[in-house]
Amino acid sequence: MSESYGVNLLTGATGCGKSTLAKIACDDLASKFKWSHPRIAWRDTSKCLDESKKRKTNAGLMLIEQNADQLAGKILSPKPVFESVTENISWIPGSMGLETFNLAGSPRTPNEAELFLNAFGKRRLRVFHIISTPEQVYAAIVRRIESGELREDDGPRTFQTKMAEYDNKVVPAIKHIPRDILTEIKYEMPLFEKVELFVKKMVIPDNIRKRMLTRLHTRNHPVRQTINGIVNARPQQAAVHPVRTFFHPLGNMSTSVQA
Repeated sequence: MSESYGVNLLTGATGCGKSTLAKIACDDLASKFKWSHPRIAWRDTSKCLDESKKRKTNAGLMLIEQNADQLAGKILSPKPVFESVTENISWIPGSMGLETFNLAGSPRTPNEAELFLNAFGKRRLRVFHIISTPEQVYAAIVRRIESGELREDDGPRTFQTKMAEYDNKVVPAIKHIPRDILTEIKYEMPLFEKVELFVKKMVIPDNIRKRMLTRLHTRNHPVRQTINGIVNARPQQAAVHPVRTFFHPLGNMSTSVQA
């Protein structure tokens, strides 16, 4: 791959929309350009870890030893996580011509942040922190359950652990990032504005950025339909189902949701 490719890291609490932004930028705004090879790609950190474990690489074997911690909602050791991400980049078809890589779910610890800074430097790295409240994250997890998109490490048993890990590890990691390469995105911003801000700030060749923004601002472009579809699929208030109790960690309340 190109030795000068840029990396855009999206971090935040679980369910805050990191993968949504990365996916829209790559799959909806850049995927149809007539390139002989992919110049923009994205991955989710958790899926990188799963792929490394599946292939039983050195990083994958180290991660397998931490399976119990992952299923409990804990953040894993930074070294095998970083190694997993970098090897996953190399497995992207046509990665020799890659110019920009978007990673949803990193950095998760100060040490992991340092690994990315050392590897890519400030010129080739940007970090996006999606700021959300526990209430917003809780509602996102409920939506995952109701839509059948629940991951193994999602759910009521891991929610409190994940929020504690976010406070104790992810927030310090964000503080470790130089302010001039950090962009903060509020969860409650309209999705269109989030995508626009992400594209404007990400590390990417300017000619590609211009084409992506042109598509985004074209009223009838399919990406606008994608964004509207995501927004319309998100209810203002999660539906309540009398199936089982999902403990709300923010107080003495509970709601029933469908598993």
